[in-house]
Amino acid sequence: MVGLRNSHDKRFLVGISFGSRVFVCDNLAFTGDHVVKRKHTANLKRDLPGLVHRAARGSP
Repeated sequence: MVGLRNSHDKRFLVGISFGSRVFVCDNLAFTGDHVVKRKHTANLKRDLPGLVHRAARGSP
């Protein structure tokens, strides 16, 4: 399972959660076996795939 969270006004971090148990709710609950969060920056689209790959491998 994969869960995504984002905000248009950039109040919350971009988030991707994945694993066998994922929960994303409109009351801001966001959990999963692996969760990657990142600030909205100019290089977000470039850096996010690498962050997800490292999280899936289990590396810090």
